[in-house]
Amino acid sequence: MLLQRFNFKIVLNNIKRNFITNPYGLMCSKTNQIIDNDVESKQFIPIFKTSHMTFFVGLNRIKAFQTAATFFFIPSCFVLNILGHFNLEEVIFGSFINVGLTIGIHAMSWFFSNNLVVFVYLCQDEQKCQMSYISYWGKRKELYCNIDDVKPIEYSTLDIFNHKIKLNGNKNTFKIILRDATIYNNAKLRKVFGSEVI
Repeated sequence: MLLQRFNFKIVLNNIKRNFITNPYGLMCSKTNQIIDNDVESKQFIPIFKTSHMTFFVGLNRIKAFQTAATFFFIPSCFVLNILGHFNLEEVIFGSFINVGLTIGIHAMSWFFSNNLVVFVYLCQDEQKCQMSYISYWGKRKELYCNIDDVKPIEYSTLDIFNHKIKLNGNKNTFKIILRDATIYNNAKLRKVFGSEVI
């Protein structure tokens, strides 16, 4: 009996570890060191970490579950209507609510967390930068670039995020939230994003 409990604890710990490091668990993968194109190992030092990660991870999880539920819910309701368990009006009303909720969650997720930078690392020679950001479906992606390619951030009080990151040669616009964030080195963060960043 004791051996069974011990094995059960090991299994639970493995499940938790895998859950934390999977794409939806997000931000626990180690990204301290990368191999450059010149096959030269470079050490990257963290200079920024957002404090809103838990909210955006949860939002993307809800979006994925809600999307899957919508694809299951609507056909099921129409089948139940054919079998005589639901009225057509109830099925249509429920479907509109479900679709509206799904569209709302997708819109909010796209507006707030799509291409949201959650970690920023700077190379020791301060020539290259690594940014970890959240994709549309909540997966963590890495972006490596030269510091010279990062356009200085322009501060705007009318913008909800106040900060947008644009790169030369990259058509994507990345978001970053500096409010309540952990900034490990102000000077290095200004070197990457410009003097107006903080």
